[in-house]
Amino acid sequence: QQQGRQQQQQQQPDLPASFDMGQQGQGNWQLVQPQLRRSIQGPGSSSRKGPSRLLRCTVKGDSSLVGVSIRAASFRGRFNAAVVGVRRNRKRVEGKIGDIDLLPGDELVLDTGPGFSQRSPDVTDNFEDMEYIDSSGEKEYLSAFVVPQGSKLAGKSVHRAGLRGMPGLFLVYVDQADGTQLHAVAPDYVLQEGDTLW
Repeated sequence: QQQGRQQQQQQQPDLPASFDMGQQGQGNWQLVQPQLRRSIQGPGSSSRKGPSRLLRCTVKGDSSLVGVSIRAASFRGRFNAAVVGVRRNRKRVEGKIGDIDLLPGDELVLDTGPGFSQRSPDVTDNFEDMEYIDSSGEKEYLSAFVVPQGSKLAGKSVHRAGLRGMPGLFLVYVDQADGTQLHAVAPDYVLQEGDTLW
């Protein structure tokens, strides 16, 4: 057992001063790949204000999305939204979100961008039971990681930083240092010092 603990410690290096660790959600940090732990501090609690952009919805039985992977469905371009999580039969669907093939009745949590319209025909044709999650409930889904001064991630795109396709983690939105909030974040978004990643 002692040898197992020593191996585990070697696999989980100490956090340096690259992604700010907050006081909450320390256990969630183990989900972050070791190479990213050197560049990110987190998770913390949200100070974000304003209405939630997280939307719960259910895939309709006759949706054109049935049998299509989330990646192939191009949620960002088609709906101006990003899939944050998927539940099926009341259980979370594990694995890379983009690889999940959608089925009738799947419950999705979407991070909606400014161009998302709940009343658009494409949205109403494919989803039902739509409701926004109260902003006070977002902590159930999100943890915050801050890109501090001197981080090696600053100046890299989300894709180059390795923040896409990580099992168990998904970049939902970014709070920039000047207060700007970016939703449905694109893979080519360039990370900046002071960004808070949710």
